[in-house]
Amino acid sequence: MKFHSALNRIKAIPDRTLVLFGLLGIATTVLFFLKEEEQKEPWDLSRLNQIKGRKVPPVLHLSGKFTDTWVSRPGSPAPRNGEFEIYIRGTNDYFMKCWHGNPTNRPSGLVNMLSSFIPLIGSHYSGWWSVEIVVDDFRGTKGQRWGRFGSQGGGGSGGDGAEWLAPGRRLWNQSGFIGALEEGQINKEIFATETFKKLKSVGDFKLPRRIEFDQRDHSQIYRIDKYEFLDSPASNWFSARKQEYFASFLAATNSLTNN
Repeated sequence: MKFHSALNRIKAIPDRTLVLFGLLGIATTVLFFLKEEEQKEPWDLSRLNQIKGRKVPPVLHLSGKFTDTWVSRPGSPAPRNGEFEIYIRGTNDYFMKCWHGNPTNRPSGLVNMLSSFIPLIGSHYSGWWSVEIVVDDFRGTKGQRWGRFGSQGGGGSGGDGAEWLAPGRRLWNQSGFIGALEEGQINKEIFATETFKKLKSVGDFKLPRRIEFDQRDHSQIYRIDKYEFLDSPASNWFSARKQEYFASFLAATNSLTNN
């Protein structure tokens, strides 16, 4: 009897009210799971067991996901996202690579033909990479794009990089690894602003799990999934990457200098 009485009371509730309660329940559930996800540790602290006191190995390796958003104006590139990894050895050696997709991924004959009529099929085979290198007083950036037919072009530049601000580079100073100083720490130079966020204390250091990097016409967000201190690569590895990506630029610069 009580069951039927309760059922009749529920039936008497207007449909709009039932829908409202249902939506509130769904929203509460979603917020709960989002909060739980936010509190999860995004990277394994056991990777940082090399930290002992204030002594760390000479190379910091970071990796994770990032997004790149440009100021909205005619001709601006579309927002993009991908993966990144960074190697930092003190203040003199820095290497960052960002990418999306695999340049060796090519469509078969049938898929290639279909992608000419259905662009969504061909989009799976497109991508890009970019690198940024700082070695002593040199700084260079270079990128490449590709699609289902192969390379779609790219470009690069080089110049003075002794004081250049690059994502995560200010985690080191001339004395060694220092980490972040405080939540929301801002590092600035004339062309860019970097903000360290979501700090995690490990030993004597604070490590940002999120780096926001703003430039004049676009901004990036780096979500760091992995911190790792390494004994390598050595300085000559960074010099080799400099030569690998900027050989033609360096040759042209040397030619102008010699003339």
